Amino acid sequence: MIESARRFLNERLALHGLEYPVPRVTLSLKYMLGGLTAFLLLVLIATGLYLSQYYNPTVTGAHDSVLYLISRAPLGDWIRTVHFLSAGGVVLTVIGHLCYTFWTRAYKRPREVTWWAGVLMAAIIFLLIVTGSALRYDQEGFEALAHFVAGGNLTGAFGRFFTDSFTPSTPLLTRIFGLHTSLLPLGLIALIALHFWLIRHLGIHTSGAGNSSDASGASGSSGRAVPASPARQRPACSGCTLSASRGSVWCCSPRSASLRFWFPRGLAILRWRVWRSPSRFGPYSGSTALKICWEPGG
Repeated sequence: MIESARRFLNERLALHGLEYPVPRVTLSLKYMLGGLTAFLLLVLIATGLYLSQYYNPTVTGAHDSVLYLISRAPLGDWIRTVHFLSAGGVVLTVIGHLCYTFWTRAYKRPREVTWWAGVLMAAIIFLLIVTGSALRYDQEGFEALAHFVAGGNLTGAFGRFFTDSFTPSTPLLTRIFGLHTSLLPLGLIALIALHFWLIRHLGIHTSGAGNSSDASGASGSSGRAVPASPARQRPACSGCTLSASRGSVWCCSPRSASLRFWFPRGLAILRWRVWRSPSRFGPYSGSTALKICWEPGG
């Protein structure tokens, strides 16, 4: 029955068009941070729709509506807790996803737009967290609202929306509620759609994980994976070898030990590792590396 329903939906909605190759190397937590973020955002949307039915976005009724939601609304306290914990989880997964993407340099061509879409999504999520804190209108929420006003006055015309002088007809708290429940989510959904569409067509970047090529198989307009280029032939070396070059590949004999220093461009971090297996070395194009090989005595 489930299989027939899947075929029914696939034939009429062309769901097969959303399929794209997923390398086996991505079956790890570091590659699932983006998917976890998307899942938590869906939880936030579902719980936020429920919470908005009981919220009164006025200065006199905001905090009382929150108390009513906690104490009297069906499952109100539980759903509010899930909403709060999901918001904290999104912050952690987004930061982890951005840091890992930057560390593996997955922002390079042709994925520049994918990277900047993710950065803009992180900025919108930050604004959603701040505006959501102000909506509680308790002591912390009142202070967050005061920060909005101070920031609006500091930035002049760019921040006039966050000041009481923007319009006398609608309180600032009501406008923050509209921003939190309509404008920011619409912008976030548009960026998520762009992000997923680019991943669908460009594939998943995996070369920063230690592979010698981009195993994602970047796809063209047809959606089919482009086979990765064959690995370069590693030269053999033995004895004591010291080599420093740009974008080269080194190896030692199976019995040798090796020490490599890698200096990524534009990043003042020194990475070092000791390897025993020659198969662990792969090309790091565009970086400067220093590797020392030697044969153990005895």
